[in-house]
Amino acid sequence: MNPTAYEQVAALFEQELRQRGIFFSRNEDGTYHVEASPGYQPTVHLGNLAREWEKEPAADMVHHFVRVVLDSGTFSDTSWETAREGIYFCLFPTEDLKDPSWQGLGPLRDELSPGLAKLYAYDRREAGTTVWISGSDLAHWGVTAEEIRALAMQHMNEKMRQAEVDFIDVDTRRIAILGTEETNLKASLMLTEEFARRMKAEFTWPVYTLVPADDYMFIVPADDEDLLNRATGAAMREYERVDLPLSREIFKISDEGVRHFATIQRKSG
Repeated sequence: MNPTAYEQVAALFEQELRQRGIFFSRNEDGTYHVEASPGYQPTVHLGNLAREWEKEPAADMVHHFVRVVLDSGTFSDTSWETAREGIYFCLFPTEDLKDPSWQGLGPLRDELSPGLAKLYAYDRREAGTTVWISGSDLAHWGVTAEEIRALAMQHMNEKMRQAEVDFIDVDTRRIAILGTEETNLKASLMLTEEFARRMKAEFTWPVYTLVPADDYMFIVPADDEDLLNRATGAAMREYERVDLPLSREIFKISDEGVRHFATIQRKSG
């Protein structure tokens, strides 16, 4: 990495912090101690950001880094009583988590498959903000990761209880889809206990799911390979159409849990 790139990024980073009135200090190794809020004082390294800068210098990149990393943490002084009401989980592409803006944030995450992770967050509706839950939040609240996971599942189960299960007829067979108010969490609902219960009661079991986008999910009987092949074409078209695709993976959901089954391959040419 070009040392000059690091210094250019560092100068812009420091400028952003000063404009926001955030105190900071630079350590001997080039990292920064940032006093973002009383409960959130991360150590930030700009190495990944500088490497991105070398490829294509852009001041907006540094601005975005500061906004995502620091603004997400400024609510870390939120009380547990307030935060616990809005805790949930969502699916996120693991490739996107390599973006420099995630460095230093350290969200609580569970790996679901080669391409997807389950991240935990809480809503600050009054601020119009989603806050990713990190290890520092757990320490601040005095709770464990397992408590967060259990509460997130409880809240997501309730969202799934409120969802509509609808059907698309394909010849003499059916594909199930979900209708939800919070469409950005539609794909994530496949991970809930309530999803499994309702599929058993209202559709079939086990099932395959395809989640090309946050707000898009096909549910296909696991014993119907032909119908699955048809669904993969529609899922791939959706994946390539949306601005923020989620996954080309196919998951099998059974009594054994949620498992990666296959990945839809892109057509050559």
